[in-house]
Amino acid sequence: MMKSTGAVDTGIQQTTQGELEIRAGSSTVAKADSNGILSDVGIIRHKNIISTEISIATDETACVGGPITISSTGGITVNGNGIMVII
Repeated sequence: MMKSTGAVDTGIQQTTQGELEIRAGSSTVAKADSNGILSDVGIIRHKNIISTEISIATDETACVGGPITISSTGGITVNGNGIMVII
């Protein structure tokens, strides 16, 4: 396990047991734990072209901000009772 001494200016650090903090320029922009990712700035950005294979498991849900384009090398599979919502 990696441990850091002092705060990370830009990067990812473990802040408590089971929690990661994502920092950019001395500001916390997101935290991740077993419940998911929480954005401290309120906006999560992503590319609008899907160019890899993505699979949503039967016990998962996914939310995507649209519009999106699926390239010839990409694809989305929603398995069983999995759910994907495009907003």
